[in-house]
Amino acid sequence: MKHFIIVLLLLLWCLTGIKAQTNYQGRVLGAFRDKPSPLYMAALHTSDKVYVAYTDSNGLFTLQLPLDYRYLICTYPGFKSDTLFLISASNLEVTLKEITALTGVTITEKTDESYISNIQTLKTEVITSAGLKKNACCNLAESFESNPTIDGSSADAVTGQRQIQMLGLSGIYVQMLTDMIPDLRGLNIISGLSALPGPFIKNIYIRKGPGSVANSFEGITGQIDVELIKPSEADTFMVNLYANSQQRLEANTYFRNRFRRWNMLTMLHGSSAQLQMDFNKDSFLDNPVYRVFTGIHRWQHMSRHGKETHIGIKYHYDDAQSFNTLKHIHHLPDSLVFQKYLFQTRYNRTEVFAKTCLELFHKENNELGLQMNLVNHNQQTFIGTRIYDAEEQTLYLNSNFQLLPLNEKLIYRFGGGLMYSRYKQQIDQIDLSRTDVIPGLFTELTYEDCDKISIIAGLRADYYNNNRRIYPAPRIHIRYKVGEEAFIRASAGIGWRVANIIQENVNYLISSRTIRISGTLQPEHALNFGINYTQNIRLRERELQLSFDAYRTQFFNQIVVDIDQSYLDLWFYNLSGKSFANSVQTQIQYEPVRNLTLMAAAKWNQVWVTYHGELLQRPFTPQWRGMFNAAYALLKSKLKIDATLQWVGPQRIGANIRYDGVPYKQFAPAYIRILAQVTYVFKRMECYVGSENLSAFTQRNPIINPFEPFSPGFDAAMIWGPIMGRIVYSGIRISF
Repeated sequence: MKHFIIVLLLLLWCLTGIKAQTNYQGRVLGAFRDKPSPLYMAALHTSDKVYVAYTDSNGLFTLQLPLDYRYLICTYPGFKSDTLFLISASNLEVTLKEITALTGVTITEKTDESYISNIQTLKTEVITSAGLKKNACCNLAESFESNPTIDGSSADAVTGQRQIQMLGLSGIYVQMLTDMIPDLRGLNIISGLSALPGPFIKNIYIRKGPGSVANSFEGITGQIDVELIKPSEADTFMVNLYANSQQRLEANTYFRNRFRRWNMLTMLHGSSAQLQMDFNKDSFLDNPVYRVFTGIHRWQHMSRHGKETHIGIKYHYDDAQSFNTLKHIHHLPDSLVFQKYLFQTRYNRTEVFAKTCLELFHKENNELGLQMNLVNHNQQTFIGTRIYDAEEQTLYLNSNFQLLPLNEKLIYRFGGGLMYSRYKQQIDQIDLSRTDVIPGLFTELTYEDCDKISIIAGLRADYYNNNRRIYPAPRIHIRYKVGEEAFIRASAGIGWRVANIIQENVNYLISSRTIRISGTLQPEHALNFGINYTQNIRLRERELQLSFDAYRTQFFNQIVVDIDQSYLDLWFYNLSGKSFANSVQTQIQYEPVRNLTLMAAAKWNQVWVTYHGELLQRPFTPQWRGMFNAAYALLKSKLKIDATLQWVGPQRIGANIRYDGVPYKQFAPAYIRILAQVTYVFKRMECYVGSENLSAFTQRNPIINPFEPFSPGFDAAMIWGPIMGRIVYSGIRISF
């Protein structure tokens, strides 16, 4: 009852403050050869240029204006500017005329599947919904297959969990946001990647380096912000069905309706896999059997001022099992007795969220932003003879004031927030329960000069109750325009986080290792800094995009996960020595002929950690990676073909000594993984068929000592490559 009252008060708090303003919607066309066609990125602004909007690929725009504005000015390169009178709030339309007739030239525009934003001060890579459809990205963890910045891999050979890396470090050091609210954190930091369905995502924004201080103290190596489809922008109805050769079945649907000024969107996801497979004959299932359900209901309100309020609730249920079966063992020696080993996890997670933006002092850029997220997470996991019980209750509050102190180029923000998390965790009679109370304040100054330079400088300070320490987090981001389409960006900042060592390392528990914790574990604390360069070059009237990044992460403290001391132990302790990660990446993208886009990228990671007094390369982190992607569209973009080749270099394997006393192989070999998909687009339907791991490369013997899972030396976490062979899938998308 107490939590319900808190949520109700917070929702009422987020709904306050509505002023007189109208949301205008319309379309801008261009008279190509006297035939009107939509104009992409046409600009619309008021006479004082306080309110500005740009059209999308369909020529559509949305702009919130006070009632005292009567017209908009429309501009587009090569066309005469025109005035759009605001006679109504919707169905506005204007057709611009060419300044000079371009005989024999037809201008078309296509929606980019992924691109690097030239506008943002922070380097921002955007994966659009079109880019998500290039692969079988049924969830967020599978959405980065064609993106060279985020690396994905299997966590172990039993649980089926996937993990990601950025700048050579685990995804736990990346701040995960959903619609700018910290979401994938705490007990949800790993499993949450598979809990968010891809068809519900509009865009994914990837930012390297520390993010804005306004979002929170977390986020050391980067930030991933997932933008869900908004109720006001969604189709009336959508359904997506998927099936693969391993009998994985998925269904996603959403439907939209409206009540007065409220737009509502209900999103439902169901997934199931019941086929018991053991292609490598090690007695363990290659993939777990599971049932998953996700439901999201969102409300969006547009005030008369054009300010938005979002309220929603999310629910996720997951029940997964993996085990060894006697019927899959045909060559078990008579001397061994079959031992039943079970991994099972079941959890329920409910979230209630709300956010709003209020205008202050009758000026557009003077705003008050309010955010709230309330989480209840219950989980029970069986791992062999171990039982891991975990609960989480989290309340996140954030408010920030944005002001224009001097002129339009300077924006000042300040605010504060609270992260309250209560954890109950117990495993092997080890009690890891705690309560985190982390209040914080921040201030941030932004200087925006789009013609040359933009700077974001911020400072936040957060108090952590468990060690009674204040953690300052200064951050700065600089963007400098060195040419017409060339930009240099630099960033530096400090971030910190509180680890949940069991939830973040469940894969290492699929073994005979004994958990050992040395000392009192402190928050992880690190400095990240780097520089990047991007340039767009016109080559044969087509755009070539170049990108180069170099970043370093230096840890002040880190929770070291040590699997090298002994094959019998899993050690956790505070860093004593050096720990750093250097990452360099280069990328090139070009369209050599119409409708054919090629992308190539190479990455070098140098990640070293001090393990028990010895500086070693971090295991399961390839030093070299490469990627090549080709996307081709035929038949007026109705038929789309996409292929991705991933090259993964050698990587160090943990656990120096095997269970039988024989030294374990120190480095895994390089390998190639190929993905491909063909999509045919109808008017309201898309059909697709594809394959993952076309080369069918798999890691041999992924489980050490699989026939004696309760004896010393059993280990299913020594995974460096694919454990599944070639997977074929197909699906259909329908929208109205």
